[in-house]
Amino acid sequence: MAVSALTPDNIGPTLGHSCTWVGTAPVCKGTADSCPSGSNVVIDGNTAYAQQFFSNRWATYEPYGGYCFIGAKVFCCDSAVYDVPCHVQTAALRQRFEKHSIGEGGLHAKGSGTEWLDDVPECDAGRTLVAVGVPSEARLELYSPDVWTKDVAMWCCDRSS
Repeated sequence: MAVSALTPDNIGPTLGHSCTWVGTAPVCKGTADSCPSGSNVVIDGNTAYAQQFFSNRWATYEPYGGYCFIGAKVFCCDSAVYDVPCHVQTAALRQRFEKHSIGEGGLHAKGSGTEWLDDVPECDAGRTLVAVGVPSEARLELYSPDVWTKDVAMWCCDRSS
């Protein structure tokens, strides 16, 4: 599936179907055992890796839903459609931002992203993109004071045979 000209803000409707978030806000109790019968965990929100992404900055076919004040959600995909584990690819995407503060050592920035300058690339090896996670941390561009780079995570799954 080509995802050219799509950013983390508008890619959701093009992503792999047959997946769902499990765990109801504000007290989310998503675990690996929470997936519906016949589906497997693709993203476990209880892991440190998944927790680096904004709770509401996930792009998936089905929206993430409400913010978890306690606990986490899991993202489950139909095992008849996708093989697990899925592969995580990282893409460095540039974004314009406003209202920033430079962190310790000037290495990171926080603020509000306003416009993506890069598209989400396609998955390697013909895999299907099912989820995109946007991290809270970003790196400032050396020569562009209003641009930062975010290492966006892409969950790419093989189709079941």
